[in-house]
Amino acid sequence: MSTSPSLARVPLLLLATAGLHRCLTNPNPPVSDDELKTFTGSTSYANKIITWWPNILKYGLWTGALCESAVILCSHFPYPPYTSRLLALLVPYPSSVPRIRLTTPFVVGALLAGAGSFVRYQCYLTLGRHFTYQLAFRPDHTLVTAGPYAWVRHPSYAAFVLAFAGMCACWFGRGSWLVECGVLDTALGRAVTGVALVGGLGLDYVCLSRPAKEDEGMRRKFGQEWEDWAERVPYRLIPYVY
Repeated sequence: MSTSPSLARVPLLLLATAGLHRCLTNPNPPVSDDELKTFTGSTSYANKIITWWPNILKYGLWTGALCESAVILCSHFPYPPYTSRLLALLVPYPSSVPRIRLTTPFVVGALLAGAGSFVRYQCYLTLGRHFTYQLAFRPDHTLVTAGPYAWVRHPSYAAFVLAFAGMCACWFGRGSWLVECGVLDTALGRAVTGVALVGGLGLDYVCLSRPAKEDEGMRRKFGQEWEDWAERVPYRLIPYVY
């Protein structure tokens, strides 16, 4: 086994985290209360919480990614006493640092995170100002059926679930700082992991529960136009599956 952790993990982990950060950043300002009422008839707290909930996951992901990157870089480029102190803070079991390595699950996870982030960003571009984190209709709202929406009716939700699953593979697979260095035995490790999981699993729930609500709202709004689109694109999240 190598005596140093894998340096190749750093750019892949940072790129995957940056991609997920981008796809968790609302491309448009929050909608107005009047626009909220056009979809649900009310301005519920649940519909407003989604404007800041993704930040929970973003902060957790960046904390984990920067900590792992710091451990790897400090091991490769020591600058005592500063790097030694940082390693002592971030690594409960120093002898485990060389076990941070590039693995197949990590590479696959990073690719899934990148692919999911890319698809979700394409949804941002396709919908433009009509992409909102809250369930709402803009005054000039139109039914968009091009780009990713020609394959499934809710591609941005499927893309996030894919990207988050990829990041979980990066975090919890063998060879990661989290798994190999005893980080989960510490209060900091459990806190960072808990924050990220709460944020990610909460958003997964939104992504899996919202499509039915959105379909019903768009059916009321667009009528036959939506019916024709749903006939051409019968899948909500996964082509030929669901």
